[in-house]
Amino acid sequence: MEQPLRLLVADDDEVDRLAVRRALLKAGMGAQLVEVSDGEAALSALLEQSFDCALLDFQMPGQDGLAVVRKARAALVETPIIMLTGQGDEHIAVELMKAGANDYLSKSALTPERLSHLLRQTLRLHEAEQQYRTLAEVLPHTVWTSRPDGRMDYLSRRGVEDMGLPAGDATQWQRAVHPEDQPRLNERWQHSLSTGEPYETEVRIRRADGRYRWHLVRALPGRDARGRIVRWFGTNADIDDQKRAQEAAQQALATAEASEAQLRDVLAERERMEATLQERDERLRAALWASGTGTFRWDIRSGALEWDENLDQLFGLAPGRTVQRLEDMFALVHPEDREEMGRRTAACEREGADFEMDLRVVRANGELHWLSCKGKTFVDVSGRPLYMTGACVDITAQKRQEAEALQLADFERQILGIVSHDLRNPLSVIRISASMLLAREGLDERQSKSLTRIISASDRATRLIRDLLDFSQARLGGGISVKRKKMDLFELTRGVVEEHAASHPERELELEQEGDGTGEWDGDRLAQVLGNLVGNALQHGTPDTPIHVRCQGLDDEVLLEVRNAGTPIEPGQLPSLFEPFRRGRQAGNGAGSVGLGLYITRQLVLAHGGHIGVSSTEEEGTRFSVRLPRRKP
Repeated sequence: MEQPLRLLVADDDEVDRLAVRRALLKAGMGAQLVEVSDGEAALSALLEQSFDCALLDFQMPGQDGLAVVRKARAALVETPIIMLTGQGDEHIAVELMKAGANDYLSKSALTPERLSHLLRQTLRLHEAEQQYRTLAEVLPHTVWTSRPDGRMDYLSRRGVEDMGLPAGDATQWQRAVHPEDQPRLNERWQHSLSTGEPYETEVRIRRADGRYRWHLVRALPGRDARGRIVRWFGTNADIDDQKRAQEAAQQALATAEASEAQLRDVLAERERMEATLQERDERLRAALWASGTGTFRWDIRSGALEWDENLDQLFGLAPGRTVQRLEDMFALVHPEDREEMGRRTAACEREGADFEMDLRVVRANGELHWLSCKGKTFVDVSGRPLYMTGACVDITAQKRQEAEALQLADFERQILGIVSHDLRNPLSVIRISASMLLAREGLDERQSKSLTRIISASDRATRLIRDLLDFSQARLGGGISVKRKKMDLFELTRGVVEEHAASHPERELELEQEGDGTGEWDGDRLAQVLGNLVGNALQHGTPDTPIHVRCQGLDDEVLLEVRNAGTPIEPGQLPSLFEPFRRGRQAGNGAGSVGLGLYITRQLVLAHGGHIGVSSTEEEGTRFSVRLPRRKP
């Protein structure tokens, strides 16, 4: 309230607008008013301008205040809105709150005192809402809120980044839910909306990398003093590792209980916010204590630093000790992290930048701990930095797990290197020796068959080693590298098909080519892709039906399709078909597969900037489709 408020007043009655001006003047509240007389002008002002608060008449020409509120909230306008109702209009309060209004005031009860109190309360609640969203960004789960009618209006940045969603539309997250889980999610959500009961379900959610992971989705209703639901508060907790590994079940339970405790504390704080601001602060401190999150406030102008007891504990300080200035905090940070921390805080002071950094602290007992610290910088109307609020959480366990994962990856890389070096050479000797013996004259049929089996077995072992090395490079080396050069993909496809036809004379292979097949690709790697797909079709297709291979040259890409008839792939197996170590229905027939063929095929297609998909039905058979851009994207 240090600066004049910028208010929007929308009312078609000049007398009512005058009453608002007089009430503000008598209350001693300096305000810059923007007045409009109809609903369309009110909506246009909310969309184009910034206001501290809007006072809207419920009944206006063109479109009423309820329609304005709904359209403004649908456009993600966060301006607090207070509805002015006439005599007898109080029964619409529930619809107004559901649509997104923050509060309402009867014109017959409009007094300087009530208007001043309502404005101050609404602005404080709006500020508390912004602080809640800031703190939600540092919690280890995706946090979201929705209106009483179920429409989501907020999704934390963690959820947007993890699911690769477009920023600004929180409703998009449900599209990332696995299709098989969406009916159950929607059914239970509708039940909670109609009954007001807490919401809880487990669903698979697609991450930005395309992989599905299990999440525990929970939500609790927030109610006002009259018991009406004014908002739903929810979290999405990743439980994929706990669900797939029984030894982590206890940790999953603790994580879920901690999330529930945090959510209940925040909800309890939200319910009591309207009573007093002091009680809201006490509830918020309880929630932060339960989650082990420490908060701070840095006055950039004076340099004063305030933080809570949780930060004392995170930094290993004695209970009750308080750090007074930023320099005191620098003394507690690991010496190797102080320079970077100083550079980032200087940017906050100079430019109003936000602060985000993982830093180390050494406690008095010698223990080294990692803290993840984030801060939001607030500026005045001229862009000058004023203060920062933020939070820190202990991520020591996460850092330890990352280090262990790197060690394990390095060990796996070394083992695979040893395998490739120590096995490929003797296998080459075995194959060459068997080939030389097979070329000799005078061998009987039994000797020829034995040497042929030796050569075939050594070839399969070599392919297995190649697949393992490709798997290692894809998982540990950041993807399989390709060497592009100009080539004709149609010619390469024809050679692969002829080679398989010669080795399987009992099977029929059909090749169809259309358009231009020239481009820049890695021929050896694409021959591996085609060989895997054609071999897979030969293995799983019905023996008395042909294998169809189709190549089509499009404008900027080439389409490859391999189709076979036979028993379709079960729908539940399709999402994980390209995962490593997934063996087909006939994997036990001696083919020598370890279940890496389709995984490596997909990695090779991705390395070329392409896309691979699969469809499988009783009528159409099983079809693998590969799209390859002609040039490097």
